[in-house]
Amino acid sequence: MGRQLLVLTVPDEPQRKALHKRLRRLGFFVLSTTEPNQGLSLIVNNVPRLFVLEPRPEAMDAADFGRRARDLLGERVPMIYFTASFSIDDFEQWLSVGVDDFLLKAGPLNPLTERVRFWTRGSHRRLPGAVRHQMLMAMDGARTVANLAAQGRLSSETDDNVAEISAFVGSARDYASDYFGRTVIEKLGLLGYVVGAVEHCSRTNLKVKVCFGDYLRIVLLETGILTRIEIEQMLANWDELINSGPFRSASESAGPEFAQWLSEGERFRPRFLASLERRFREVGEAAAG
Repeated sequence: MGRQLLVLTVPDEPQRKALHKRLRRLGFFVLSTTEPNQGLSLIVNNVPRLFVLEPRPEAMDAADFGRRARDLLGERVPMIYFTASFSIDDFEQWLSVGVDDFLLKAGPLNPLTERVRFWTRGSHRRLPGAVRHQMLMAMDGARTVANLAAQGRLSSETDDNVAEISAFVGSARDYASDYFGRTVIEKLGLLGYVVGAVEHCSRTNLKVKVCFGDYLRIVLLETGILTRIEIEQMLANWDELINSGPFRSASESAGPEFAQWLSEGERFRPRFLASLERRFREVGEAAAG
């Protein structure tokens, strides 16, 4: 692969450092900044293999910034948006101004490195126009999900993806005790686990990817992990939560367990939550002793 150049613009300093470090370990030469305008300056003076940007509404118009970045990058360099939240209209706008892909900030870091590898592999360049058109057409399914969520009708009964994710999380919880999930740190681990499961589903399903927040909320409610009030409280502190150890550990582990559960069905026993419970208990006992 060689030392391919990546330019990374992520306003959150701890996350910028984590991504910078991980991508360097993969063998990339990385230029990174927390300032969007400095990110534009970097791509003026350096032609990257890939440009990764986290748009912040309070600091920029994401569509306008994407348009300016595309003008500087030309037609060959792919651009990824790394984002905590967005609407269907946002995604359509981003595609129309030249953004090629997006990743959810909430999920584990592994998918980001996978997408970086994808976009820098061989002679791979930007999305063909036909693929971009197909992605825009797929927004109809996402709008249906968003409407169901707005009407309070998104559930396992109305959406197969919700049913599948909820069943998997329920299966994993069966191997932990009935008491697991009562403390804040346990809820944080469960939240990370659900995020990892939804993110895994979103890799092959654009509808889930675009409506990530709707799927996350309904699975948390259906599985009884969090109340509506708790969900909104945690989402209000999202940047802090997703950088915590229990959240990261759980979100990284959920995807592989979900994939094996889908492949093997009832023969596979997802035991990560049970092991997480034991770990929390051992830490608590050590602290008490």
